[in-house]
Amino acid sequence: MTPTLITTASDVVTAAMGIAKDAAEGRLGPTDLEAELQVELRNLLGVVVGPDDPAWPVQLDVARAVIAAGGIPTDELSEWVAVQRRRERPDEVDPAQTPPEPVSAPSGSHSPEADAAEAITETPAEPEVVAGLTLVPDPKPAPVAAPPVQADGGSYDPLRGWQPGGTRRR
Repeated sequence: MTPTLITTASDVVTAAMGIAKDAAEGRLGPTDLEAELQVELRNLLGVVVGPDDPAWPVQLDVARAVIAAGGIPTDELSEWVAVQRRRERPDEVDPAQTPPEPVSAPSGSHSPEADAAEAITETPAEPEVVAGLTLVPDPKPAPVAAPPVQADGGSYDPLRGWQPGGTRRR
């Protein structure tokens, strides 16, 4: 809806008659008016430029009213507080928010000799704990099956009869 400048009484009457006609024909209803109001308010107040904007005091009042009505969840509000504090003091760093310095673990080889050296350096268990333990012999190991002997004397070729590029589809 483009606003036009109304200068005479007949222009006012014509505009009012246009609105009355739209309302009578169902083209103008409360939902249409609310949608138009939202668009206009968003155009006027939705773009926040900063303190130099003439709408700034109204935007501050709206923001305070939204916060007072509980319109912003506390999680989001605390995030915005953290952002504002960071803007006010950009050089200060909160130690609670700073991750610890990374510590590099010493590297070593993963060979059986290194594992044996680690096992030796481990502290033995307390004597009274060791005294309370009893050794249980390992169960008899399961026999390992020998690989099957092939009937053709070991000359098995899994690719025998396979033709590269051949297809089984007909």
